[in-house]
Amino acid sequence: MKHGSRILSIGLMALLFALSGLAAVLLTERFGWRVDLTEQALYTLSEESEAILGALDRPVTITVINGEKEYPLLPANLLKKYAAACRQLTLRWCDPYLKPGTVRAYEEKGCSVELNDIVVESDDRIKRIQLTDLYEMNGDGTEITGLKAEQAISSAIFQVTQAESETVLFTDGHGEQVSGALLDVMEENHFSTAYTTLSVLGIQADASLLCIASPERDFLKEEIEILRAYMNRGGRLMVFLSGGAENLTNLSAFLDEWGVKPGEGILEEPTLYMNENPNAIAATYVSHEINRYFTRKRYYVIVPSCIPLEQTYISQGKSKTQQVLRTSSRASAVLDDGERNANAPFGVAISSVRESILDGRAVESRLIAIGSKQIYADDLMALPNLANRDFLVQCIGWCTEKDEMISIPGKPIGDPFLPVVAGEIQIWMILFVVLLPACLLGVGLMRHLYRRRL
Repeated sequence: MKHGSRILSIGLMALLFALSGLAAVLLTERFGWRVDLTEQALYTLSEESEAILGALDRPVTITVINGEKEYPLLPANLLKKYAAACRQLTLRWCDPYLKPGTVRAYEEKGCSVELNDIVVESDDRIKRIQLTDLYEMNGDGTEITGLKAEQAISSAIFQVTQAESETVLFTDGHGEQVSGALLDVMEENHFSTAYTTLSVLGIQADASLLCIASPERDFLKEEIEILRAYMNRGGRLMVFLSGGAENLTNLSAFLDEWGVKPGEGILEEPTLYMNENPNAIAATYVSHEINRYFTRKRYYVIVPSCIPLEQTYISQGKSKTQQVLRTSSRASAVLDDGERNANAPFGVAISSVRESILDGRAVESRLIAIGSKQIYADDLMALPNLANRDFLVQCIGWCTEKDEMISIPGKPIGDPFLPVVAGEIQIWMILFVVLLPACLLGVGLMRHLYRRRL
């Protein structure tokens, strides 16, 4: 009797186990109940992505040009998370060899697709994502270092469901240096980019933002007049400056009108720097609308080879300036002759706002100047634990007064990079090399004295 009861109990337990497994499979397949156990949360959607999906008011179709089993595992699992998170989104797999008609249909719409492409579409808008857009690579492009698929997919969904894209103009003809990462930030946030030579093409009226990216040669007086007219009618301007900017006489005089003056030398920090380079300073946040995003995030904005920016006035007429980033009070500016300017703290990024009346209506012009061209370097912008990318996204959003900016850092595959400035290294060295051994020595001494008394 007992033997039969034991067999019955084992049978019931086996049945219960099988039913539990079946239920888990059904819930996973039907509702997308999956637990992300990867160290870097590769399959967990960020708050930005969830907000984009939550705001969808129209159907979106994501088509993968490959079979589900043949597509790379990491982005495939992430795509399934998108499909499970929003009813407005449909995910479908299309093997181009089995369904060549689908590929021809996209080509007829003006969208040429290849194997492993992802096509995001809504209504008559289409955005193509290539497989290489989903990964971060090392310097020579031989090794995958991170997954940036979420940024690419969420940006594509945002672009096909939002209003027409706006334009960011980059000035050209003065040795400007624009990085691919800076262009990517613009595109991911639904801006189209174009270049303009001011003396020839001017500034088109519908440009949402004008960007001057680290010029090496000065602007002509005629070009400065075009800049001045653009700003007087409510223009928005981002200016990146590099060493020697103080010698660009015309541009410096224009910036001085907006309360910003490029200084001499390269900034150097005694402790707040990274990569054993005192010129790669970790900037200090100042209370500003741009920096509200970082109040709860421990991110460093690394600003290499930065020149000092002087805030020439705080308020003048209807113009107001404000520091955005600065150095610590221990920083100095190293001049060409080796001398040091120790009048710290120095400005690293300064914003300026001006109100005026145009055709009987109030307009507001916005400008932000940043004293480094390396702040938007490809390698720094790719590091997910640095704030360079997020900071520039917030700057663009502030200039254009757009709240729906997107910045989703890539997720490293392998050991994550942990940013630690030199000052923190010294603190940890003191803790582990001095204080901790001293405490252990003190405890040992106390035990020795205690035993001698016994």
